[in-house]
This record gives sequence, structure tokens and C-alpha cells, in this order.
Amino acid sequence: MTTGDNSPLHVTINQHHYGAPDALLEVADQLALAIGAEWEAEAQFRRVNDQNTLPVPWVAPDASLFEDWTYAVSAYGDGPAGVGSGAEDWADGPEDLAATEGGMLQLLDRVPSGRLVVLGEAGSGKTVLLVRLMLDLLARRRTTGRGPVPALLSLASWNPAAEDLRTWFLGQLAISHPGLSARVPGAGADMSLGQALLARHLLMPVLDGLDEIPQSVRGRALDRLNEGLHSGDRLVVAARTDDYRRAVHPTGALSVKLRAAAGVTVGEPSPEAVRRYLEREAGGPSAAADRWAPVLAQLGHASPVGRALRTPLAAAMANDTYNPRPGEGLGALPDPTELCDGRRFPTPEAVTAHLLDATVLVGYRPHPGRARHSRWTADEARRYLTELAKHLEQNVDGSTDFAWWQLRRAAPRRLFVSVFAGTLGADFAVAGWLCTGSWTSLASGAALGLFTGFVAGEAAAADARSGAAVRPPMGRLRWPAALTVGGIALTAMAAGIGFAIAGFTGVLMGCAAVSALATVAVWRAWESGAVAGVPADLTTAAAPGAFLVRDRRIFWAMSAAMGLGWLLAFGLAGLAVGSTVGLGVGLIFAVLFASAGLAESAWGMYAVTKGWLCLAGRLPWRFVGFLVDAHEHRGVLRRVGGVYQFRHAQLQKHLATHR
Repeated sequence: MTTGDNSPLHVTINQHHYGAPDALLEVADQLALAIGAEWEAEAQFRRVNDQNTLPVPWVAPDASLFEDWTYAVSAYGDGPAGVGSGAEDWADGPEDLAATEGGMLQLLDRVPSGRLVVLGEAGSGKTVLLVRLMLDLLARRRTTGRGPVPALLSLASWNPAAEDLRTWFLGQLAISHPGLSARVPGAGADMSLGQALLARHLLMPVLDGLDEIPQSVRGRALDRLNEGLHSGDRLVVAARTDDYRRAVHPTGALSVKLRAAAGVTVGEPSPEAVRRYLEREAGGPSAAADRWAPVLAQLGHASPVGRALRTPLAAAMANDTYNPRPGEGLGALPDPTELCDGRRFPTPEAVTAHLLDATVLVGYRPHPGRARHSRWTADEARRYLTELAKHLEQNVDGSTDFAWWQLRRAAPRRLFVSVFAGTLGADFAVAGWLCTGSWTSLASGAALGLFTGFVAGEAAAADARSGAAVRPPMGRLRWPAALTVGGIALTAMAAGIGFAIAGFTGVLMGCAAVSALATVAVWRAWESGAVAGVPADLTTAAAPGAFLVRDRRIFWAMSAAMGLGWLLAFGLAGLAVGSTVGLGVGLIFAVLFASAGLAESAWGMYAVTKGWLCLAGRLPWRFVGFLVDAHEHRGVLRRVGGVYQFRHAQLQKHLATHR
């Protein structure tokens, strides 16, 4: 995921000055291609572009949640060219905006400021609408060659009390597109490529899940959004209606409104729209008559099933549960008339809970296509997904994002204490015995190692449970050139002196010098961020699993370079003088540095936590493969950038709270 000297991104930022008009446009084109490829694949997995869609109406929101319409008009300013509309197309006000026909793109074009808040209840389809907006904006940009590049991200991982909007937004975007972290030559201040794109209005945040930020900081989030918006910036935000109202009008504090923004509320689909939607997947009205007639008769009424199917989410889950997939017969499918059983489902919530339960069963039932058969049964998948849902529900920051490098939060304190205490206790015990050959040294070494490991394990556990975000490494390991040259020079010097004085002993001193300098080089590279910030080609959208592989290689590179180097140097030196003392000291250094690498490496902590969860039967051994399968083939998970989420927040909560 890194670029070489002849990569398109490298050529772009070195042949053009930041101020040249074509330079950033060329980079924006690369980014649009990468984001377009990522979201076109995601739309296919989520079936966003299916011909059978459930249309929803727009409703004018509570006027007290937004500034006066005149602010949206006056904020037009010097917006980016090519946004698709002029003053003649603007809505005359919120009521006129809600009457817009067409999709989200047409709606956004009618807002003079280009700032839109999409409100709706849980399961109303807000996220699907944002994905369609992304695809439409990218398609228009390909046609016109102008306009900002939209980037859809989930706000669930944002802590507005600790991080401003632009820093968080670019940091999240750089997980999948590391090239945005590259410095821009000639830009004056230390400006990244992503910051330059934002400054030129060539990036447009499309932010989902404002309601997933902890309630205590949602008001602060609106403040931060206002702080991060500059003249001409466009923005789309989605949230649940009640949660957004509480953020705008916090108890005991002044109201905070998103500046110059307009809003719409996603309404309920009509009973007739739901009827057509369910009938079409069943094979038409005649094919649906026998199976769906009792359910369809309840649409628009106050019965539990009639009220439950008012939301697009419930209607979509009912469609997936009771209608056949292409090539699938009706024999193995449940009967939808069971939804009309008032004793079994006395409330709309009971109907929705049943459909949420069925979501996992539907995803993992045998597929007509053999290539899409799952290696996991529905019961196994439910157990693993329940564990994942509980892990996310326990996140201290309330985030619904799952990133493999944060799995260590799921580990109990005793796991890290046991691993570090056991490893260092055994290491120090063996080293003590090698140094003196006495049982006393073995026992004292074991005691010292257990104490050291206990302290290290407690520190690792505290770090894992603190909720601090751990960013994935996004580059390759780079050795500082000066230290490399210095190591070679000192090695040659030590070898020369050694040969002049005692021959072989000097060579071993050189090995020790190289090991010491290698240790310093690696840790300096790690601490300076070189390991986690190498630019990559923007045309390559990285999958979450790629970060895991990359970090695993970095961990082993560090452990091998430092641990084996010290072991070789001290071990051979000890053998040269006819003693095992050097070997014992080398063993101590080797395991100490390996343990330090384990604690600092995202992959190391992930491997320990995953191994423990797999041994306990709570996760599959092929965990990343399970996530990919659940996302791409089962429709249970979705992917946003470099993280996974449950397809619906309600599904996560349901699995976490229902056994």
C-alpha cells in the first residue's frame, strides 16, 4: 500500500506547486476514482442499487432545529464550481425543500449553502440515502470534471471533546487512503495533501451517525462542526430526529445550531409503496397473494405488524426473510403470515425483534449458488456476532465501529498480566540459571521476571481498557539512513580494533554495536511515526485486513532485528569467553524487546486477544475471513472506510442484549 518513486501521486506532488490550479485537481481525480471504486463495491454488497427500492417521502423538520433560511442563502459565498445548481434552482424555504422530487442529489442542489442535515427515525433508511448521494455526486463529477469529492464516514469514532472535525475527518480518511497524509511541497506551513484539498473545497464530508456520538458531547460536536466549517464548505450530516433535537437544545445550556444548514426529515413510506415492494420480490401480485395476503391486509392499520412495517428497515428485513432469492424455492422459507400472530408478536417491537433475529439466519441459510456457501453455520455465526456486538456495546467511547487493531479492548486484565508475567518469569529464570548454573539464581530470576511481567501486564491492560484509539500502521518500516551508515562505520571500527587486538572478539563487539544501533533506529522510526505514515497511491483503496498483515510484518521485523541481534551478539560473546553468561544476558534482552514490541504493536496485542477469544470459542480462528464473509456475502456487516459496523445499529443492540 505504499507508492514508489514513479507512482502517480509522487509525480503529482513533486511536479506541481500547491498554488498551481491543476495540481490538486489531478489529486482530487485520483481520490474520486479510489472512493468511487470503494463505494461502488459497497453499494453492491448492500444492494443499494437494486431495482426494487422502497421510496420514502421528505418531510419538513421542526423549524427550531435550524437557522433561518436566509442564512443558508447568504452563506453561498464562493462555493466550489460545478455543484450542479444556480440561484434559479434553489428552494424558497424549508417547506419548498421538503417538496423536492427525486433523490438526495436533487435535494442537496436546492440548498444554497450546500449544507444539509438528514433526520429520521431508527431504520428509516438514512444511511442508504447517503450512499446513493455519494454515488450520484461521484457520477456527476465524472461527467462534469468539477466539484468536491464526497467522502462518507461514520461519526461514531469521533470524540469532539478531544479532536477537531478536520483532524478527525482527515485521519479517518487516511486509513483507507494513506497518500492524503503526504506533505505538500511549497505550501508554506506543514500542510498535508488532505488539508490542501479541504482548503480548496475539493473534499466534501458526508457524515453519518451523529446520534452515535455519546449524548454528553453531542452539543460539543455541533460546536466543533461549526468551528470546522469555512466559507464555501459543503457538508451533509445524518442523525436520528430526537437525538439531534437534544443536541441542538441541550438541557440547561444554550441552543447550538449548525450554521447555514437546512434540513429534511425522512418520512414513512406509504402502505401502497410497501405493498409493491414486498410483492415484487415475491414474484408479483399473483405469486404473493397466497403467502402475503394476511400481512398486506394489515398495512396502514394499527396492528403490530402493520405498525412495524412502516419503517424501511423492517420492510427490508421482512422481504429478505420471507421472499426467495434468485434460484431459491419457497419450500425452505418460513411463512410470512406468522407475523400476524398477535399472541406471539403483541407489539411492533416484538415483530421487529423477530425480524432482527431472522437477519442472521437469512444471511447464513444455504445459498442457491455453491460458490456463496458459508463455512460457518447460522448458530456459529450468531455466537460470534453476538460476541462482537457485546464488544461494541461495551466500548467506552460508545463507538459502533469495529477495527481489528482495537480488539484488545475485549481482553480481560488477567490475560495481559498472565501473558507478560509468564513470559518474563520463564525468561528471567532460564537466564539466571544460564548465568550461574544455580537453582538460587533460577528462583530469584523467576521472581524478578514475574514482578516485571506483572507490572508490564497491568500497564498493557490499562492502556487497552482506556479506550484510547489505536491507529493502524499504514506504511512500511523505514530505517533512518544516518543510523544505518553509523552502524556500518562503528561495526567496521570495532571489527578492525578487534582483529588488531584479539581477532574474533572484535567481530563480536561489532555485532553488539550493530544490534545497539539497530535497536535505536527501529525505536526512533516507531516513535517518529515513520512506521504509520508512509504515503500510498490514492487509487488503491485498502481493505481492513491489509492493515493487519502489514502490522504483523512490522512486529516481526522489529522483534527479529532487536531480539535476535542482541541474542546473537551477547550469546556469541559469552561462548567466545567460554561462558554461558553472555547467552543468558542475550536471552533477557531478546525477550524483553520482543515483549516491548508485543505491547506496542497493534498486531501483537490483537494476536494475543484473538488467540484467547478463539480458545474460549467466542471467535473463529479465521476471524478476518469471517468479517469479510459477513460483509460481502451475508449482508450482516457493512464497511465504512477501514472499519466494520453492523448493518443496522438496532441489530448490534439486539444481539448484545438478547441471548
